[in-house]
Amino acid sequence: MRIGIDARLVTYRRGMGNYVYSLLDSVSRMPNRHELFLFVNAADARNPQILPKMPAGWKVIALPGRNYAVQEQIALPAFVLRNRIDVLHCPANTFPLFLPAKVALVVTIHDVMYLMPQKRLGGRSSVYQRLGRAYRALVVRRLRRRAASLLTVSNRSAQDIASYLGVPRSAIAVTYEAAPPRFRRIEAGSESVNAVRARRKLESDFILALGGVDPRKNTDAVLMAYSAFRRRSNLRHKLAIVGLPDGATARFARIAERAGLAQDVEFPGFVSEDELVSLYNSASMFVYPSRYEGFGLPVLEAMSCGTPVIASTAGAVPEMAGDAAILVDPDDTRALSDAMIAVASDTAAQRALSARGLRRASEFSWARCARETIEAYERRRPHEDSVRNCSPAVSADTR
Repeated sequence: MRIGIDARLVTYRRGMGNYVYSLLDSVSRMPNRHELFLFVNAADARNPQILPKMPAGWKVIALPGRNYAVQEQIALPAFVLRNRIDVLHCPANTFPLFLPAKVALVVTIHDVMYLMPQKRLGGRSSVYQRLGRAYRALVVRRLRRRAASLLTVSNRSAQDIASYLGVPRSAIAVTYEAAPPRFRRIEAGSESVNAVRARRKLESDFILALGGVDPRKNTDAVLMAYSAFRRRSNLRHKLAIVGLPDGATARFARIAERAGLAQDVEFPGFVSEDELVSLYNSASMFVYPSRYEGFGLPVLEAMSCGTPVIASTAGAVPEMAGDAAILVDPDDTRALSDAMIAVASDTAAQRALSARGLRRASEFSWARCARETIEAYERRRPHEDSVRNCSPAVSADTR
């Protein structure tokens, strides 16, 4: 078959972008008898280094335009038709509404947060986020009419998709993600880790968190819990919140300053994956009190590095974490600070969480995800089946 994959998010190395990159990388390493066509942004097509190393015969197709929705709804279907694609995989929640009927559509829906009440996810989102939610909601509600095969990344997401979209649970296949191979345990005191710690002013003990502009990421709660951690204990760990853009950094830095923590909280901004691996490896713990996740990949990234994890009871996070993390209500800052104090003050607890996390992370595999995704391509032909007929693409509930 001629299989097309919408790979436009491959350069966005967070969330769904990481999913797209890791899936392509794993598929490229597997025996494959099909022709693969990767649809990317024109600028990315000129820079092949941003893509995984591809086998001979894979083709990269540059899509014109810059607007994501316009590309998806106009350019992508035209180039699918031009390249005689048999199966199109849209791996990032949305898809073209008007594809040729002969093209089988495989869609990965990571979550349906954009269909949930905003108050459930916390706070007010930006105009850009609200526009994105509206677009995704518009497209995804037409899923049942068009998709030949539906994939998602957790049982929790599968349940939410069934509930919000009326798709039978039996028609949704779960293909779990995993931490990329570079997220691994590094020997303590290694030169690379020490260099990153020095550059980021984190030579002493510190707590690591991933920040976000989206209120769902609950960065305010991390700061509040850290403030309580400092007030209620004699522990002097710093807090490092990575991943915030400059504008958000300034806002959260003011919050830290008002709490008297200006010298204790570091905001490294966006860091490379190599730097993030070093920070995971050197952190005393990783805290992730997100209000909702369709998967929660940072939990597995941290566990793969042997970092003790404190995470949320919300969304799919408990499904990913199993018994290898301390789970707290994301809106209970007292419970979060209690957990931070418990981990920071107990080296035996740190070692136990680290060992359980390493075992848990090893249970997830990108090779398995890639194999099950290819099976989804091979089981679907145009007009054969659709999610309306409740036929699962691959066996669900696998890891």
